[in-house]
Amino acid sequence: MRIQFKLREDADETECRRVVDDVAHAERLFPDERDPELATLYVTELPDDEAAHTLGALKRSEAVEFAEPEAKRRL
Repeated sequence: MRIQFKLREDADETECRRVVDDVAHAERLFPDERDPELATLYVTELPDDEAAHTLGALKRSEAVEFAEPEAKRRL
């Protein structure tokens, strides 16, 4: 399952790093983006058995504005 989340712009930098590196093992959704709003969007892909726990941890973090499963697209 892929999870997208956005960090709060005013969040503590140490907590943001912990969330991105330790909790979600995530990468930026738009790696080269300079716009501060888009630069705080991240995505991670996890096995289903880990995804629910990680999604809950992201939602509980004060550094995270929102976290949600990525919608499946039917193209």
